[in-house]
Amino acid sequence: MGVAGIIFVPSAIYTFGNPRVLPDIMKMLHKDSDWLGIIKGLILPADAMNSVTIVSRQNWRSANCYLPLIGLSMTMTYIAKRWDWLSRMLIFCLTISFIPVATSAFYLFTNIYYRWWYMFILIMLIATVKVLDDHEAYPLKKTTLVYGILVILFIFVFWVGNSMGIRALEIFRPKRYLLICIPAIAGCIISIWLTLQKKNIAFKYLVLVSIFCTLTTSITAHLYRLTSLEPYYWDYFKAGVSLEIIDEQYRYASNNNILMYPGKANGTGTFNSTISNSVRDFEDLFGYFSISENLEPHKYEGLVEFLAGKYEVVEEEENYIQYSILEREACPIGYYYESYITQNELLELDVDKRGLAFLRNLVINDKDIDKVDNIIYHDESYKDIPAIGSVKEYTETNVSRKVNEFERIHSGFKCKTDGNIARVYFFQFRMIQDGDYT
Repeated sequence: MGVAGIIFVPSAIYTFGNPRVLPDIMKMLHKDSDWLGIIKGLILPADAMNSVTIVSRQNWRSANCYLPLIGLSMTMTYIAKRWDWLSRMLIFCLTISFIPVATSAFYLFTNIYYRWWYMFILIMLIATVKVLDDHEAYPLKKTTLVYGILVILFIFVFWVGNSMGIRALEIFRPKRYLLICIPAIAGCIISIWLTLQKKNIAFKYLVLVSIFCTLTTSITAHLYRLTSLEPYYWDYFKAGVSLEIIDEQYRYASNNNILMYPGKANGTGTFNSTISNSVRDFEDLFGYFSISENLEPHKYEGLVEFLAGKYEVVEEEENYIQYSILEREACPIGYYYESYITQNELLELDVDKRGLAFLRNLVINDKDIDKVDNIIYHDESYKDIPAIGSVKEYTETNVSRKVNEFERIHSGFKCKTDGNIARVYFFQFRMIQDGDYT
C-alpha cells in the first residue's frame, strides 16, 4: 500500500494542476440551486444535455435520476412506511441535491455536477426492491397515486406557465418536451394500474420496467442524435485523416482536435486540449484562463507564427468537405535567439504586444539569467518592440536561424546545429508538451 501511495503522488500532482480541480467553496456557496431543473431530473426521462427542453437551454451537470416507469413512487412508498437507515439515506441524498455547496463536496468543491446521483439511484433501487418484495405491507396505492398527481401537476404547470409567458416556466422545445412527458405520464398511469393487480405484481413490474428502459433510452439516444453535431464531427474527421505532415519543422495553425488527431498530421496543431496542464503557465502570460478551453493563438499578433503555425486549413465547402491549405511565414520548431528578456519584463508589455515579444526575444525566468547572459545579450529596447520590427521581419530572422536536418521520431525529435558556435537554441516541443517555454 505504501509503494502504491508513493506511485500515486505524481498522478495526484498532475491532476491538481488542472484548473477544473481548483476548489472554490465561496463560489459554490453562491451558486443557484436550479430547483426546477433538479425536480425535472428526478421525475422526467433524460433530455439531451446540449439541448434541454425546460429550465435552461443547456445543462452539463448530468442532472438526471429518473427510474423508468416508476420514477420516485417506490422511494416515496418506502419512506412513508419505514424510518430506518435506508429512509434516512434517501432523504439525505434528496436534501443535498438541492444544496449546491453540498453537491459540490463530491467534487472537492470544484463544480456542481450530479454524477454522484448514480449512488442515489442505487439506493433508490434498494428501496424499490424491498417494496416489491413485500408490496402488501406498503401503502403502494396511495403513494403511487400522490406521486402521479405531482408529476402531472409539474408538467401541467410548465405548459400553462409557458402559454402565459412566464420566463421561468418557458418551454424551449415544446415537441421534445412532449416527447419526454408522455413516458412519464404513461409510467404514472401504468404504475397506478399495477397497484390494483392481485397476482404476479413483481413480475409485471419487471416486464414493464424493462420495456420502459428500452423506450426511455431510445428517446434519449434519439434526442442526442437529433441535436448532435454528428455530420460536423464526421466531416472534420475525414478531413483530418487526409492531412499530411508537409514540413516536420512546422505545425498547422489549428487547435481543432477533431481535425488534427485522426491522420498522419496528428499532434501538429498549434494548441490542443490534451497537452500538459503546465501549458496554463504559458496562457497566464497572456492573461488568459479557462477551465475548458485553450487560448486561441489567432487573437494575439505574432503568436501563431511563434507557435510554428505555418499551415492553415481553410474550408472551401461547409464542414471541410473540400478544403485548401494556405501557407504563411512562421517560425520553425527549433531555432536560436541572440537576445533575451525576462518573464517579468514580458508582463510589463501590453497583452497584445507579447506575441511579438516572443518572436523577437527568448523569454526566460529571472533565475535563469546567469545561464544565458554570457551567450546572448539582454534586449534593452524590449518596450519599443512594435516600433522596431514587424511579424514578418522577426519571423524571417528566426527562419534563418533554424536548426538543420530536423526530424520527428517516436521519442520526440532529432536535429543538427552548428556545434562550433555557442548559441541558445529554443525548441517549441518543450513548451507545447511540458510547459517549459523558457
